[in-house]
Amino acid sequence: MHMDWDDPSAGEWIAPLLGTPGSLGGGVPEGYEAHVRLPNSADPQDNSATLVQRSSVSEPDERDQLDRLLAVLAPVTGGQVCHFAMWSGWAWLIDADADPRRHTASVPLMAFPAWTTPWARRRALRRYQEQHADSLVRRPRGGYLTPFGAGLGQDFMLYSGPLAQARRFDDFHASQSPSMFWPHDRSWFVWTDIDSAFTVVGGAREALSPLVDSGIGGEWVDREAEFIPVWESHP
Repeated sequence: MHMDWDDPSAGEWIAPLLGTPGSLGGGVPEGYEAHVRLPNSADPQDNSATLVQRSSVSEPDERDQLDRLLAVLAPVTGGQVCHFAMWSGWAWLIDADADPRRHTASVPLMAFPAWTTPWARRRALRRYQEQHADSLVRRPRGGYLTPFGAGLGQDFMLYSGPLAQARRFDDFHASQSPSMFWPHDRSWFVWTDIDSAFTVVGGAREALSPLVDSGIGGEWVDREAEFIPVWESHP
């Protein structure tokens, strides 16, 4: 699938305002009155680095954490254009010139009976690749946002649109939410690290209060608090 990615200049304001690496401020720019950390999933056993959930954890109201977050941000966002940064390393992304029918990174582990011939296994793999080729998204040829520094494996691609476009990639392999997103006026900022089961939101305290008071697991945090990777938060 072709995707019209934006020029990364819309996100170049972030890097100079980031705080100490290893803290929550290392991923959220300075300047926000308050910060909330919320779990990416309502299921405490889920360590996914995405706010998009497609399981029974969204019961009883059938909303996931991304739905709940967007409902809180919508009143203070209005009709503004928002900017969304997606990590370039997800398995459902392919290089601009790659053949999606030969892509292997997003192929699940396939179990075959011991008697299955190598030819049959290759055929099954090829069939899977062809069936899912349209669900792969091409990376841009260049123009990546690198707020944490170049060469660290943390390159991001930008796209823009109304707030609802945070769900742009719901239908792909990982049902992935953006790694970062913010409105044009930068009145709030959302960061979901690729190695975290939590999302941090910066903004006005009054605007973010529903994330803490609505029972979705949000808690007030200090920007200087330690960033906890998923392997420490879910041993």
